[in-house]
Amino acid sequence: MTSKRSTEIKVGVVTLISLVILILGISLGRGWAVSGLQNRVNFRFPASGGVEVSSPVMVNGVKRGSVISVTNDNGSVLVGATMNDVSDLHADASARITMLEITGGKKIDVFPGKATSAFNSKGEINGVLAADATELIAMVGELGGDAKLLIRRLDTITAAATSLLGDGKVVAQLRETVQNTNQLVASLNSFVEQNKPELQATLNNLKTLSEDLRNAVQVNEPKVRELLTKIDATTVSVQNLLAKGDKTLANADGLVSDVRSAVNDLKTGSGFATKLLYDKDFAIKLDSAIIKLDNFIDKAYEHGINVNLRLGTRP
Repeated sequence: MTSKRSTEIKVGVVTLISLVILILGISLGRGWAVSGLQNRVNFRFPASGGVEVSSPVMVNGVKRGSVISVTNDNGSVLVGATMNDVSDLHADASARITMLEITGGKKIDVFPGKATSAFNSKGEINGVLAADATELIAMVGELGGDAKLLIRRLDTITAAATSLLGDGKVVAQLRETVQNTNQLVASLNSFVEQNKPELQATLNNLKTLSEDLRNAVQVNEPKVRELLTKIDATTVSVQNLLAKGDKTLANADGLVSDVRSAVNDLKTGSGFATKLLYDKDFAIKLDSAIIKLDNFIDKAYEHGINVNLRLGTRP
């Protein structure tokens, strides 16, 4: 009885140890780990993309940890994961959700980045979603209507092309065009063969002319440069002359202004010249005085002058 009970106890202990080993194996196989021994890293994605707890986290294709939480946060998805090493991650690290295998499952691929600064474990790694087979199938389904429309249009174009080519005129015109092209090419070949010496001579003449022109430019370059220098000097002289001409014109304008001012003063003044030129009454009086003086001189010349002159005392 005691032996039987001892055997049962042994079987129970072995069974319990087996269950513990099995649970540990499953946990390790699904990527479970004790969070206190690993680094927690947060990822932010626009959507979960099928990632769930225990999904593996890969760094350059090597498993580094697993997902421990997936939650909605501020219009996006915050994914928490544990990684056993983050020393090779940089500040510009990024992530992407991709297919784990063709039969299903998702994983997070982490790209360490190349920045000089290290990754801050308290921060977040931004990630994107990669298109998988289901999304491609959905996309193909959305394009089905467009594909049908495209096939119908191709059928219409094919029918129109068949109808066009079925007309003998189009084919005949195409053949005639090809024949004309062949004849043109043959004529060009014949022309080149017949005039090959002349064409070669023309090319040689052009080459010689080009060399002569180059030599002429090289020979006359100093003279041309000297001529340009003289032209520049002449231009400077002309500019100086124009400046002096402008100054002379300015002086002439000043002289004209002075003459105009003198004429205005003469017109508006009250001197003898003004009265002589512009005062009619004074001119009349002056003419009358001149006439009287002329008459007096004539009479004095004719009769003489009787002068009664007394010097000394009064009469």
